[in-house]
Amino acid sequence: MAYLLGLAQCASCMDKEENLRKARRFAEKAKAAGVGLLVFPENFMMPYEAEKDAFLQAAEGLDGPFAEGMGAIAREFGLWMVFCMIEKPGAEGKSCEDADGRAVTDIVIRERGKNAEELQEQVSSSNKNRTYNTAVLMDDRGTIQSIYHKTHVYDAFGERESDRFIPGEKLPDVVETPFGKIALGICYDLRFPELARHAALAGCQLLIYPAAWVKGDHKALHWQTLLTARAIENGIFIAGCSYVNQKYLGESRIIDPHGESMAAGGGQEELVIGEVDLEKVGDAQGRSLSLVNRRRDLY
Repeated sequence: MAYLLGLAQCASCMDKEENLRKARRFAEKAKAAGVGLLVFPENFMMPYEAEKDAFLQAAEGLDGPFAEGMGAIAREFGLWMVFCMIEKPGAEGKSCEDADGRAVTDIVIRERGKNAEELQEQVSSSNKNRTYNTAVLMDDRGTIQSIYHKTHVYDAFGERESDRFIPGEKLPDVVETPFGKIALGICYDLRFPELARHAALAGCQLLIYPAAWVKGDHKALHWQTLLTARAIENGIFIAGCSYVNQKYLGESRIIDPHGESMAAGGGQEELVIGEVDLEKVGDAQGRSLSLVNRRRDLY
């Protein structure tokens, strides 16, 4: 099975309605090119450079106007889409539910074995002035099929995302779609191979990283190398769609399971399109056997 994957490499602005108009322009272009799945970068709903108060006030629920606007675009053009949004936690620090209807914080309470009231009070206090950095997988009817809260917040290279974002407490789900089994990561997650390995072991064939990869010394090398490494070591397709402007790199990539670049963007806004042939996943995993030959007795 093969199809065209599109990466909407772009920037955003403080006007969410204008960002939705930009999304529609990319969707129209993608549909005309035969793309079935379209990905937008991290921070597409609102630029990270916004003042913290304005940034937090811009947060919305998964049923808010931004997600609804993206849903309308998905329906209009018959596209599956991946995009990031600033998700507002619930009144008690909770966000959306998992597949079994359990709130994220409920899972944490149970798994960590803490007193529920004590932990809930801690969560509510620490989350009061923060949001979730959420990646959304949406189908062509505008229905959300999966969400992922960024687990590794970017407290590195002089940045401190934890001042704004609540770290997710759950690794990404692998979702069956018409485009194969898909999982989501976000930007800094790329530096943690455990997330990609978890997804591959759960059957993921395409792992998508919306990103806002900051420019800097060695950063382009890191981006290209890590995308390629995650593909090779797991025998899966990796797609990285990066925000692009004076601060952010662009250079979005689609890497096949053998490490070959199927498409690559430059340093400007553009639609990057590459073919995803899922037969390559079985071929790569059958040759390298890295998922089979792991020393689970040692690590």
